[in-house]
Amino acid sequence: MSKLKGEKNFMNLNASKCMEAYKCLMDNAERLYNDAYSLANLNSYGHATSSLIHSLEEYMKAFIIFLDGKGFLFRNRVKGIENLFVNHKLRYALALVITLFAVLIDDFKKLVPRIKKNLIYLLLT
Repeated sequence: MSKLKGEKNFMNLNASKCMEAYKCLMDNAERLYNDAYSLANLNSYGHATSSLIHSLEEYMKAFIIFLDGKGFLFRNRVKGIENLFVNHKLRYALALVITLFAVLIDDFKKLVPRIKKNLIYLLLT
């Protein structure tokens, strides 16, 4: 989904239209994710991966549109943000960065308690 019916593009939406678009984007992202899950269960991993990537793209667009609908105004303030709505390669790169951060955060969540435990042990001995 690249635009709502009758709309030229996501860059022109007001706050209320952003919330409409957000819902459409999220619905589409969920459908694509569910398709990917179903395809993976059928051992169709290539098509599942493709659907999952498209789902992630829709989630990223929905996130920006949602924030703008709530008043953050990324579309007006961040130079080049319109490229996220038209450039697949840019969305792939952003998805990679977000995924890497998510992995690092998960690792730190596991690591910090261990470090804390070891520091307490070292301080008490």
